Amino acid sequence: MLMDFTYITPIVKEICNELHQKTLLPRYSEQLIIENNEKENALEVFSKYTIFDWLKISEIILKRDEKKLMYRFPKNDCEVLDVNNISAEELAKHLLGKIEDKITMEKLKIHSWKYFF
Repeated sequence: MLMDFTYITPIVKEICNELHQKTLLPRYSEQLIIENNEKENALEVFSKYTIFDWLKISEIILKRDEKKLMYRFPKNDCEVLDVNNISAEELAKHLLGKIEDKITMEKLKIHSWKYFF
């Protein structure tokens, strides 16, 4: 695929600026639960496992789900993405989806063709 970067670069910059300086959280994580705390205008992130689950001694020291790790982030500082985890591969898929939402092939063809004439 041939693409005019003068057309697509501002779109990519706009998408990246939306994520810049944000804590990225995966909506579909198998390890995390993300809850919205309206009262404190925050997102609370819970682990589905206790610290002892991670250490493989949960049955001995602490009952499962008795205590979970929790982090609280201000909502304005977070971006919850529709991905399974925050990895380079998942972020690439997310960015491609955002780019596809902002452009259509027809717009891209029209913009590219004006440089040939």
